[in-house]
Amino acid sequence: MDEGVACVKYILITCNLLVWILGLGVLSVGIWIRSDPDFWVYQDNLPLSNYYNACYVVMAVGVLLLVLGFMGCCAAAIDSPCMLLTYFIAMFDFLIMECAVAGLVWKVADGDQLQHHLAVSIEEKLDTVSYDSHAKTIHGSHASSP
Repeated sequence: MDEGVACVKYILITCNLLVWILGLGVLSVGIWIRSDPDFWVYQDNLPLSNYYNACYVVMAVGVLLLVLGFMGCCAAAIDSPCMLLTYFIAMFDFLIMECAVAGLVWKVADGDQLQHHLAVSIEEKLDTVSYDSHAKTIHGSHASSP
């Protein structure tokens, strides 16, 4: 085998192994966020109605990365032209879908308005938590005095 072809093969295997590990990490984070009851305390304080759906999208992206990484590693390892062609077609299709989703997000969700809304919501919640904590401290000190 030519040295250049071998180098490209090993680079492709390494990159796809990294994609597979990234997919495993993304899937793990999605499952963790969805199943951790302590994390939902933070979600309840924000007006995000589609939070469950976002968790499922994160998990789906993780599974997709796992499948693509595995498929790319296998295609490069066994030097199958058909599998490599299928892999590159799938990667091209997903690149087109990513661009379409990015365009929709850019068009539909105004980034500055969303950032401002989240910042205001977080500040209001922090003020409420700070006030509640201060009130409990004052109430606790009066309760222990004679």
